Amino acid sequence: MGLLSIGEEETKGNELTKEAFKLLTETSLNFIGNVEGRDVMSGNADVIVCDGFVGNVVLKVSESVAEASVSSFERVSAAVWFASLAIS
Repeated sequence: MGLLSIGEEETKGNELTKEAFKLLTETSLNFIGNVEGRDVMSGNADVIVCDGFVGNVVLKVSESVAEASVSSFERVSAAVWFASLAIS
C-alpha cells in the first residue's frame, strides 16, 4: 500500500498526508511509503490511499486519458482502414 503524495519523502505533502504517513508506518500493513502521481498506474502498489478530493481528481484524469486513448485508437484505425482501401 502506498500513500499518494507530492513526493516520496515522508516529509512531503500537506499535514493530513504527513499524519497519515506516521499512522500507516505504525500498522502491520505492507505500507511502502509515499507514492507520486506517476506511480498510480505503475503497479508498484496494489492499493493507493489518498483523501477524497485527490482521489476524485485522479479518477477523472484517468477516465479522460482512457477516453482520449480509445478515441485516438479509433481515428488511427479508421485512417489505416481507409488507406488500405485506397491501396487495393
